[in-house]
Amino acid sequence: MEKLNIYNLIILDESGSMESIKKQTIAGFNKLIYTIKKAQDDFKEQNHRVTFVTFNSDGVKFRIFNNSISEINKITEKMYNPSSMTPLYDAIGESILKLKEVVDDDHSVVITTILTDGAENSSKEFTQNNISSLIAELKEKNWSFSYIGANQDVERVSKGLSITNNITFSATESGVLGTFNNLSNIFGDMFSGLNHRVNNSNSFFDEIFQKGKDKKTEKDKKNV
Repeated sequence: MEKLNIYNLIILDESGSMESIKKQTIAGFNKLIYTIKKAQDDFKEQNHRVTFVTFNSDGVKFRIFNNSISEINKITEKMYNPSSMTPLYDAIGESILKLKEVVDDDHSVVITTILTDGAENSSKEFTQNNISSLIAELKEKNWSFSYIGANQDVERVSKGLSITNNITFSATESGVLGTFNNLSNIFGDMFSGLNHRVNNSNSFFDEIFQKGKDKKTEKDKKNV
């Protein structure tokens, strides 16, 4: 059986405001890596690759680029040091264009997750319209996108980028950890049902994402 190539692209804000939640963000990212590793072990017909990008006004940094999940270990504080401003559009544009060059469109999907605790404020190369058009185009080619944001109108921002899936999180220790736990559960559900849905992966991911988001909302209501 031909393996399904799953490209996991994670674009993570490394601006100065993330410093207060640095440890929780690193722990959350490593939980996602564990979830991807588990999927690779559980589903032999899947071939997982990871690209991990951090960004601030000092630059867009490809910490990991298109590596097999088997080659990736936990990230440490040496790989993530928040400072400076938030060139969100440049980070998204550079990341997806570079990965697009190596993605094999045949029997492949791309799962893109963008996480930021603040809005765009320093991009130089890309605009909102550039990114919105690019994402809309790629969503027709088995690319899925989710936008995870704090301290902003997440619904409005994600809609402006042509992204349907979004989560608003609280930029606190518990808020970050809870959000990454939710994402890990969503990813696990996605991977477990994806094998035979490559031609409809985007709509399938939307469905799984919304179910996972709804579960989190109901759980939060019960805890109030």
